[in-house]
Amino acid sequence: MAQNKLITDLVSLVTPNNDDIFVIVDNTTNPSLSVTKKISYANLKESLQDMIDLMVSGGTGIDATYDDAGNTLTVSVIADSTTQKGIVSNSGTTIGTRQELNLIPGASIALSGVDNPTDNRVDLTIKNTGVSTATSLSASGSTYDVLSAVQTLGDGTQAVRMRTLKAASSKVDIAFSDANNAVAIDVVPSQISINDLSITAPLALAQGGTASTTASGARANLGAAKAGVNSDITALSGMTTALSISQGGTAAGTAQDALQNLGGLKYVANVATVGESIVVSQASLVSNEYRSELKGVRAGSNKVAISTISNDIAVDVNADNVLNAASNNVNFNAVRLTNVADPISSNDVASKSYVDSVAQGLQVKDAVVLATDSALTGAYAVSGQTFTLTATGTPSIDGVDVTALGTRVLFKDQGTGSDNGIYTLTTAAASGVSPVFTRADDFNTNAEVDAGAFCFVLSGTTNAGKQFVQTADNPTLDTTPLVFSILADSSINDDSITNAKLSNMDASRIKGAITSGDPNDLTADQVITVLNTASSNTLDSARIASVLDSNARTAISVAGSAAGTRRKINFIAGSNVSISAVDDSGNEEVDVTISSTAAGGGGVSLGLAVALG
Repeated sequence: MAQNKLITDLVSLVTPNNDDIFVIVDNTTNPSLSVTKKISYANLKESLQDMIDLMVSGGTGIDATYDDAGNTLTVSVIADSTTQKGIVSNSGTTIGTRQELNLIPGASIALSGVDNPTDNRVDLTIKNTGVSTATSLSASGSTYDVLSAVQTLGDGTQAVRMRTLKAASSKVDIAFSDANNAVAIDVVPSQISINDLSITAPLALAQGGTASTTASGARANLGAAKAGVNSDITALSGMTTALSISQGGTAAGTAQDALQNLGGLKYVANVATVGESIVVSQASLVSNEYRSELKGVRAGSNKVAISTISNDIAVDVNADNVLNAASNNVNFNAVRLTNVADPISSNDVASKSYVDSVAQGLQVKDAVVLATDSALTGAYAVSGQTFTLTATGTPSIDGVDVTALGTRVLFKDQGTGSDNGIYTLTTAAASGVSPVFTRADDFNTNAEVDAGAFCFVLSGTTNAGKQFVQTADNPTLDTTPLVFSILADSSINDDSITNAKLSNMDASRIKGAITSGDPNDLTADQVITVLNTASSNTLDSARIASVLDSNARTAISVAGSAAGTRRKINFIAGSNVSISAVDDSGNEEVDVTISSTAAGGGGVSLGLAVALG
């Protein structure tokens, strides 16, 4: 059947047959450009099914398939490919819907899990580690249950409540044993007295008792005699062996052996041949007992001390009281009393060094190695009596480097006069570390720095050999400026030695040195050696005229050959030669003229100057 419908109106078509033909115009807006196509319903349906098959595909965890023959679209979830949410409930009450279930063990619960890929599952094991209940076991006789209760706690767990074991008195001891795996209960015998026993009848003899409630009955039952004088024992007979000491005997048959066995003494005797005996009585009977009586030992005066040390009597001398108690002059037998402290009171003994220093009005201090020649830059700390230099590195004082700890140095030129005094190096300089000086032990109190404190300087370019004395009277250390003045100077200043200060010398002596070192007395030859070292200056001829005859020498040579070195030269006229000589005192020479008398004449004039040689 023929119907005219636009493509949008196909839904209103009646159900077509497969052989029905569709005519489709692919351009409805411009009929002149339209192209008419025909297609059967079967082909159209097949094309639409193919389009649907192409458009349907699976997603993550989803599988989609289209059955063309059956016109069926199947959508399914791929197993084990995605994580899905599950509903978790407790006793029918939903707790939550989540992808994961987290099990948390509570009290007395242990959880363990194992992945089981074969069965595609996780095997979870839940164990109860707590005590679910507790009961006491039955026993015969009088029993006490140590189990108090089984208590249910707030979290649902149960706790076993046990009674504590307690010692009712000191007669019972309770302690852990077997590595704390057991409780040991024992009786303390020392805490039990037989008098504590409650009995209605005396113990029988077989049980260690007397089977009696009276002393006489007990002795009768035991066959014993009472103590002291009594009529129960009339005699001991038939004894062949002496009673032992443990039995109350002497273990001896004679008195001498008995004393020896019992450790007894018959008497005490003094065996010394000289001195005082300490025995008063060898043996005295006192209160039915024999005893020896000895003298006591006591100190005759406070010069002697008596004491007991362990089992010994110690006798010692009180040294402080020996001379204190002297009533006569003490003779030291030409030996010295040494190592005494400086005196304080007027009657105190004084050492020689103290007397020498007081005689000069000085307090002699140990010598210092160096003394400052200018103020040192740094900071003084009163608390530690230290002076820390500002500069780091090794300090140089009066031309000498100070490196050794304990080096004593006199500070005398500080701008703050109270900083002056004798110091020792206590912290040596190092890279980045400033040296520290601390007041010396003999110069760190008011009394030690008083006027008259004196020291000698051992080294230094300027101060070596000098002696300095502190002149400020009654100073307060770290407050009063300390002033140091030169007391003496053993060094030799320039231009300070006169001839009168030189030691006496023998006549015709000159002091000097041919080589470097100490000066010596020079011989005449050594003096000439010194003079010969002159480079240009010569001796004034007038000063050597008086010694020409004895000391002058002249070396003579002929044609380069040495003829001799003598004090005089004698000219002898040879053939055809005449000689004349004129004494020239002004020039300190003799002019000799040698003339030839041969044909042709000619001559020579010779001037001789004699010098020391």
